[in-house]
Amino acid sequence: CWGWGARVKSGQADPAVRGPDAPAPHFPARRPHASRPRLLGPHAPHPAWTAENAAVRARIIAEFAKMGVTAKTYTGMGCNTSKWAAVLGCATVTDIIAPILPGPKNGDGKAIVLLAHYDSVPAGPGAADDGSGVASVLEASRALIARGGKPLHPVIALLSDGEEYGLLGADAFLNNSQLRDKVGAVINIEARGNQGPSRLFQTSPKASKIIDLYADHVPT
Repeated sequence: CWGWGARVKSGQADPAVRGPDAPAPHFPARRPHASRPRLLGPHAPHPAWTAENAAVRARIIAEFAKMGVTAKTYTGMGCNTSKWAAVLGCATVTDIIAPILPGPKNGDGKAIVLLAHYDSVPAGPGAADDGSGVASVLEASRALIARGGKPLHPVIALLSDGEEYGLLGADAFLNNSQLRDKVGAVINIEARGNQGPSRLFQTSPKASKIIDLYADHVPT
């Protein structure tokens, strides 16, 4: 793993990939791949504001319900504030927010957010970008619930909408101070190209402690 301002721990080997029959508290890496067709349905494009997008959203909420998690939708205004955008585009989008685990004081304290986006580009079904991320968040949520206990911080799943139009769902979430102020750290699971190793660890500035923590706990 690597990051700016952080030490690098080299020589790490990838952990063995677990199959779908792995014990419940573990993350079987092959299971998210198998669950993507169920989430994507007819494998059609599902950009924001389409009926197909609403259908994918409903299937995701149903997957959380199977875990005993009540996922809720949050509809808000998001804007493309990237410095690379030619115009400032804003729109109303619908995020999915699911409380996975409470903290030691029933949800108090800064939360760890598992983030992916569920919309696709208009020209493709979004199986990789970011259906793979959505499936990974769902499987990670299932494994954490099966493990039980109360972590030091609450864990929340956030599946955002309108990412392909300029991170609109993420912006809508951050524009809500009540939601934003609950967040301590975000783990963003996103597609990273169409070739090469399917992993990339990158951190925000001033995140050296996170890199050190990761390096100390990943098997070597």
